[in-house]
Amino acid sequence: MCRVPVLRRRPCCSLQLHSGSAVIDVNNTSGFFDDTVAAEARIVAIYTLNTPAEQTQDIAYSRDGGYTFTKYEGNPVISINSTQFRDPKVFWNARAQLWVMAVAHTQSWEIGFYTVSAVSPRPIALPDSASHTSLPTSRRGRSAVDSAAACEATNTSVRT
Repeated sequence: MCRVPVLRRRPCCSLQLHSGSAVIDVNNTSGFFDDTVAAEARIVAIYTLNTPAEQTQDIAYSRDGGYTFTKYEGNPVISINSTQFRDPKVFWNARAQLWVMAVAHTQSWEIGFYTVSAVSPRPIALPDSASHTSLPTSRRGRSAVDSAAACEATNTSVRT
């Protein structure tokens, strides 16, 4: 039997944790871990926090393989003042040495792309001007890979 950890919301709150993704940060590119935490136990979860006013992208990290999580004190890591900004999926691009996050902009049928370089001890999705980049968005009908490859890193949308 496998015990699966789950981030849960408190029933007393109007905040809701929605979908997201998690990564095992073996090389501690997030800076959340020290040498006492085994590489395979370094989990960083990126998830949508739904509030009555907006949806934001937040981070929580686990030092025990996912049994318990600590919310990052600097949350939200990405906020665009939208109620339709959710479902972050994160992966490591080894060649570029970047974390890449795809996030749905559901009302406009777009996927937004965000990157951050591995700059320890900064969190992997901290959106500041020194380390965070918003890439072009991709609309339905065009591959996100094609869109990202065809455009330079700007804040514009890719339309098809």
